[in-house]
Amino acid sequence: MQPDSYLDQVSAAKTDLLILPGGDAWQEGKNRELMPLVQEMMEQGKTVAAICGATLLPAEAGLLDHTPHTSNSVDYLQHYCSGYNGEPYYQQQPCVTGDGLITANGAAMIEFAYAIAERAFGAGIQYGLRDQKRERRGKEVYAAGV
Repeated sequence: MQPDSYLDQVSAAKTDLLILPGGDAWQEGKNRELMPLVQEMMEQGKTVAAICGATLLPAEAGLLDHTPHTSNSVDYLQHYCSGYNGEPYYQQQPCVTGDGLITANGAAMIEFAYAIAERAFGAGIQYGLRDQKRERRGKEVYAAGV
């Protein structure tokens, strides 16, 4: 995936889905310049998807305080985000979707991708992707796309 614009050119009004990839940069306090865009997207009812360390940004913005979510662990969120108050809404699941927000732990790449596809293309798509089979040289393979 290659970016096609700079951050200052991205408009929440013209963006339906924002994906925040994980990694250590979030723990180091990087990428905070995305906070206004994430907040604006959520205010407009758009979808924000965050996996692994990227869940720290919505936690810092208070977006996890009143909505179902997951991350690497509650301890992880509390350690890196002193203002995190969402523990009552934390779910010990690989991936959680709620209130326009998709969150996943760092090991849930497939569940995260399915949740994003379902949000982008409609309910049931994840089952269509997983269950769509093709035959090739006598071996069963799963289709990679729709």
